[in-house]
Amino acid sequence: LTVLRKPRYAFLAHLLRCQENNRSESIKKYIDEHIANRYNSLKTFKIGSSCVDA
Repeated sequence: LTVLRKPRYAFLAHLLRCQENNRSESIKKYIDEHIANRYNSLKTFKIGSSCVDA
């Protein structure tokens, strides 16, 4: 998973960690619905925040 260390993959790496740490359906649904928008707006996503923070 070396590629995940690159900055542009930081968001995806964060989602993977969140998914591993919290298997709730709400988290999975959030990821499914918003991953594209979040990936296109990385600068608005705070790494280290909870998975469902805006």
